[in-house]
Amino acid sequence: CIGLAIENPPKSGDRVEIFNQVAETHRVRDLAKILADLTGCEVQSVNNPRKEAAENELEVSNRKFRSLGYEPISLGTGLLEEVTQVAEKYKDRCDIDKIMPSSFWNKKIEERCTDDVKKPDRDDVDESLLNAIAKGDPKKVEKLKEVLRGN
Repeated sequence: CIGLAIENPPKSGDRVEIFNQVAETHRVRDLAKILADLTGCEVQSVNNPRKEAAENELEVSNRKFRSLGYEPISLGTGLLEEVTQVAEKYKDRCDIDKIMPSSFWNKKIEERCTDDVKKPDRDDVDESLLNAIAKGDPKKVEKLKEVLRGN
């Protein structure tokens, strides 16, 4: 996108144009569902720590970049599987204390967000990773647990 923008500068005196560098848009909950289906992991919803509308539909278009030849790479299953493999490879670097929100708009929102949310612990993460490796197959999860226990 940067190359396309540099190769196609505006003419002198032209108004400012906005070029959205985006391939596609997704809601976080939709991505979470896709990843849960792919890996067998459980998704835990968390209340929004910010003071904003729960839903908003932002319209964005990459039409201008596409008219210059931009060919976006979409988030397909193959890419998600690759991301999952990278996460599995580096799972020991996961700092689970950074996963849950720790900054809140105000005290009331903090209470709403923290009252009903279970903070993950290392066992939860390992269980989720086992599910990811086993692609949600409970028999494979049990077999992996046996192997890890040395049985």
